[in-house]
Amino acid sequence: MTGEVADLVYHLLVLLAWHDISPAAVLAELAVRRNKNPGEKDSGGLGEMGIIEIRKEYKDIHVLLQATAMGKDWNVVITGGEIPHLGAVALGIPRPSLQNPAVTSATVSVMTLTGHKEDEVARPAAHFLASRLNAPVVVSCGIHNDNIKPEDIRRVSEMVQESLNDLVAAACG
Repeated sequence: MTGEVADLVYHLLVLLAWHDISPAAVLAELAVRRNKNPGEKDSGGLGEMGIIEIRKEYKDIHVLLQATAMGKDWNVVITGGEIPHLGAVALGIPRPSLQNPAVTSATVSVMTLTGHKEDEVARPAAHFLASRLNAPVVVSCGIHNDNIKPEDIRRVSEMVQESLNDLVAAACG
């Protein structure tokens, strides 16, 4: 039986790769489905507000996105690196685009701790999520890597965006 299950999992992973779908997106979708009935008892210990976790890794760098659906609203925490911490908080509120009212955009307010640069991650993340989910979103962010190289900073930004895409796919799927 173990061999058959291993074959099934392998072929599912091949299918996901073929369609450019990450396993994290599937796990996020399962978490969202699990939380469709908020009044239902959850044996997984997540309670009425389940947490979706999406983790991305590159070399020795990682990013962890944890998202909690709070009714229609979202609370998102993005951490990573050697010392996760709080560097910035952004609140995104959806609104009609000023250029095209048929398109949803967002207004974002940011608070950054002195000396931190995570507003460069939190602001676009809150804007992206509020616009795509058409819901208020709070993004708290803290990522720290000592002696990080410019190409690794770009990779961290890409991993954050991939995580945000996975979250939207799961929440809207």
